[in-house]
This record gives sequence, structure tokens and C-alpha cells, in this order.
Amino acid sequence: MRRQSLNASETDNSAPGTQPGSEAQARAIGEDMLARTGQALLDGDWRAHVACFTIPHWLEGFDGHRQIDSVAGLRELFLAASSYYRDHNVTDIHRNVVAAEFVAADVVHFTHETRLLANTLLVKPVHSVFSEMVLGDDGVWRCRRCRYAITGAPRLERALARAGAATDPDMSAKEGDDD
Repeated sequence: MRRQSLNASETDNSAPGTQPGSEAQARAIGEDMLARTGQALLDGDWRAHVACFTIPHWLEGFDGHRQIDSVAGLRELFLAASSYYRDHNVTDIHRNVVAAEFVAADVVHFTHETRLLANTLLVKPVHSVFSEMVLGDDGVWRCRRCRYAITGAPRLERALARAGAATDPDMSAKEGDDD
């Protein structure tokens, strides 16, 4: 069953006792985005995935940063991540919000940890991600910025570093990559 995005009115009462602008509400917004994007990646559902992001979108990692200015750039990133997950038999993306807060009425910052699993085996070391969500004029929360702390997965790191850049024929796994 496809998960629909939370809109602003739904996040006002996202959990019993949750106050608008509370940490619990910020956490619910982050968890919703993680659930939607994770399922879209596992299902190969590009339309569900792209609906979770703003354009432009900023992406940062240890290897640099990129501004993705087009739907084509987001699609390149989606295809690279989906390919990595398929090639490594990822069956589950387990992500949990570590911390979340409102920094403005329409901006949420949160940090989460990601575990990629192939059945019960960890595919790569756990990595952390900082995300910035913004509330759109249509009342839907979308991710505007991500900062990844990925190590031990060179192919995935390259894909993130090159997202939105000109297509690189060398982006596929190179011989000797052990990720």
C-alpha cells in the first residue's frame, strides 16, 4: 500500500498530545518522509520518490556537494541509488530519526541513521544523514537539503557526489570496488 505524504493539517495532530511545532511533530514529519522515500526506492517508484523533494535540492557528502536543479538530476540520483540497492540485494531500508526540530514554522531539521539490509545482513556500515524539510505552498513537506555521512560504499558515495552533474559513463561500478 502506497503511503501518502503528510500535509500541514495532518502534522498538527500527528501523535497524541503533539503540539504544532513540537519535537514530536518534527519527528513525525521526518519519519513520514523516510517511510515514503524508502518504500519508493525499494519499489522503484520514481513518481512517489520525486514528490518528496524540492527543486533545487542540495546534496552534500564527504566527497563534496551538489545543487540539483532539475527533475532529470533527481532521477539520476534515484536510478543510481536504486541500482545500488538492487545490485546488493537490499530487501529493507531501516531508518530511524535520531533528532528533529522546527527551526521555523515551515522548516524542520532532522537527523537519521540508515541501515541497508539484505534479509538479515547489513549491506554496508550504518550511516547518518541530516535533512532539511520545507513546507510547500501546497501544504506538503518536502526535503530541500541532505547531508550524508557515508563511508565504506564507494559506488554509492560516487553516485551522491555526482548527482545532478553531467551524466558520467564511469558511474557504474568499477573493477576493484568492493561495495
